[in-house]
Amino acid sequence: MDQTTDYDGNLVEREAQIELIAHGPMQSFSIVKFEARRYIYDGVEFDQKEGLIAFIINPLKKLRLHAFFNTGDGIDYTHVRAGKRTYFSPSVRYNVNKHFELSAVMNYSIFNINDDYLYKALLSELKLMYFINRNTFFRGIIQYTDINRNIDLYEDEVDQKTKGLFTQFLFSYKLNPRTVLYLGYSDIYDSNDQLSLIRSNMSIFLKIGYAIVL
Repeated sequence: MDQTTDYDGNLVEREAQIELIAHGPMQSFSIVKFEARRYIYDGVEFDQKEGLIAFIINPLKKLRLHAFFNTGDGIDYTHVRAGKRTYFSPSVRYNVNKHFELSAVMNYSIFNINDDYLYKALLSELKLMYFINRNTFFRGIIQYTDINRNIDLYEDEVDQKTKGLFTQFLFSYKLNPRTVLYLGYSDIYDSNDQLSLIRSNMSIFLKIGYAIVL
């Protein structure tokens, strides 16, 4: 059990948790946790309970699987009210060979107020890594977001649906142990209730990093 207070000694959070951890075959690791807390935000006390399950396994030498699930009480901080939240995130990483690595992750969350949802959010990411040699690699990332809101549960005006697409391509070359060169390109596409998916930002960048030892 742990407790957090502010500078005046007022309670901010009091929490207790139970945690079980297990290691198994194929380099597997799992954790089950239950938490109960009293949390004070903006002068309002919230009694919360939540549980989580996480699991990692390497069924093949080059393949790694991961899953995370969390559900329980949450807080709508904008409107200072209690709700229920659920979060689920599976991911996979595959080392094709000594040069190529592929990974994908999905994050899905939903927040409910009473029996209706406040929002549903999905974030998906696909990443490619190509290692040319020890000092040089290429990375490509594609991210997609999709958020759906219940506008009847918001005090302020919000878009019911927003979507986004982010891409980034990065080339990195290590000149020496202290100096790294980065060359990249990225763009962002957005959409809302009024606009379809259009590009809102595009950038090309060159960066040189140098570590100074004092």
